[in-house]
Amino acid sequence: YPFIDTMQDMLLGRTHSPLRCGSGFENYSIVQDGHIAPCPCMAGMKDYYCGDIATSDPKNLRKIDIGGECNECDIRDFCGGRCLYSNITMPWSKEGRRLVYESVKNLKTAMEVQLPRVKRLIADGKITVGQFNHVKYNGCEIIP
Repeated sequence: YPFIDTMQDMLLGRTHSPLRCGSGFENYSIVQDGHIAPCPCMAGMKDYYCGDIATSDPKNLRKIDIGGECNECDIRDFCGGRCLYSNITMPWSKEGRRLVYESVKNLKTAMEVQLPRVKRLIADGKITVGQFNHVKYNGCEIIP
């Protein structure tokens, strides 16, 4: 998924990605008591609950977005913010966040380097753009 989803966006000219797993806007988790959490990792984080299965309209659930330093990041549009849970809980030190940033930046650079090759393979009929189709926003951790 880290390769399929990001390469598909590059091939289709999509320049802004929301959170790639879909948490907080497209993919939610139902907690045992019926509350709706924005992410499976956020069960118990009641301040971030988005609704309740008994009373909420599924089409109007609260949206939770990435915030903080991710909004100022030069690769935000590529990674989408990486992880809602880690964006909120900040489990890593500044150095840890820098290392995560560097790993995602490395993925972006590697995908950009391969983009011309993938376009050539498509032009030569060896692969198709359709082969990059996949289920989006299914909770997969696309940006490691």
